[in-house]
Amino acid sequence: MNTRNWRGGLFVGLVVGVSVASLSVLNAQSSGTAAVAGGTRTGTIDVQRVLNESQQQKDLADELRQIRERLEGENTQRRQRLDAMQAALDAMNPEDPAYGGRQREFLQAQIDYKNWADVNDAALKREVGVWTAQLYKEMLRSTQAVAAQGGFELVFYRDEFVSPSMDPETVQAVIRDRKLIYAATTTDVTQTVLDKMNGDYRAKPRQPMMQMP
Repeated sequence: MNTRNWRGGLFVGLVVGVSVASLSVLNAQSSGTAAVAGGTRTGTIDVQRVLNESQQQKDLADELRQIRERLEGENTQRRQRLDAMQAALDAMNPEDPAYGGRQREFLQAQIDYKNWADVNDAALKREVGVWTAQLYKEMLRSTQAVAAQGGFELVFYRDEFVSPSMDPETVQAVIRDRKLIYAATTTDVTQTVLDKMNGDYRAKPRQPMMQMP
């Protein structure tokens, strides 16, 4: 058995990979508009800007950074402990009566390390997903309030047409997925929604949001 296989990127890659970028998965390039069409006042909103510039998202990003640093520090300590155990095992005579027990201890430590890494990877990913959804819900509530106050009956999410490739099926799929074809830039509700969202958030007591084991 190659006792060094435990070092094969069990943890750090995933923790580093799940970063603030995961909190901005709603990728849209949009601008707000308001118009009167058939008696219905409509607008559009730059979803990406609202989410990226919200104070809650910035605080979440700071929490995520601190959690990542803590986990990376603990990961380093666990790896160093395993290194020390392996070095001690390598220095032993396999015929030593204590060798078998030390080897079992080392294998158990490897298992414990992997379990710890897996649990924290899963927990971190879940928290990022939970708060991505929560931020979007907060934006929806703020948008609804702004729309009600401003007399908007519809507020659209507008994106630009960009196809990742010129494969005919891919282009057709992108076209089918687009719901809003055109919106004038008469009125932009983005800043108003962002101000509403930030104001509501800052009015609440500041508490940690992410729950990690």
